[in-house]
Amino acid sequence: MTWQEVNKVLLDEGRVLRGRRVAILRHEVSDTFNDSGLIVRPDTMQYEMLQGNIVLVGRDIEVSDGLVVGDVAAFNKYHVSKFEFVTAGGDTVEMDAIHMEDIYWTWSE
Repeated sequence: MTWQEVNKVLLDEGRVLRGRRVAILRHEVSDTFNDSGLIVRPDTMQYEMLQGNIVLVGRDIEVSDGLVVGDVAAFNKYHVSKFEFVTAGGDTVEMDAIHMEDIYWTWSE
């Protein structure tokens, strides 16, 4: 599902995020395979930040904080709480909930 579809489902189902947190739909990362079929990952992968689209912002976040639904956020993988929910259509969606202070930067796509 796209972030727009997830956002619509969350709002239609009346789901609310409490506090100064944001829900992020993480971008899919594709693995690279070598000729032998082994996954190739660079040595710097453990230092790379995760990215995803903001799909829901908590009630305590103000407009002046600059977090906008749809923006891409870069964040550290060690500060997330992963959760999933099943939509009314039966789709399972995995997202990350993260405190707004743990987001390093955001930008519009």
